[in-house]
Amino acid sequence: MASLFMAGVIPGLILLVSLLLTGYLIARKRGYEKGDPVPRSEVPGILLHGFLSLTPTVIILGGIISGGLTATESAAI
Repeated sequence: MASLFMAGVIPGLILLVSLLLTGYLIARKRGYEKGDPVPRSEVPGILLHGFLSLTPTVIILGGIISGGLTATESAAI
């Protein structure tokens, strides 16, 4: 299992860098302006929304890794 994870790290990092670079170059070419900084009062709400969007992933992977669910059952969830 660890070898499969390690086999995906380098391609994942290459993909990450290429997508970041592509987005940066397109933004510079089209002249997109930088956005306004996020007020500190909005940060907790943003983090809560981000956490809630990760909840299904945690439930599905947690169920498979813990052995409580098979892959087919977790797909149904």
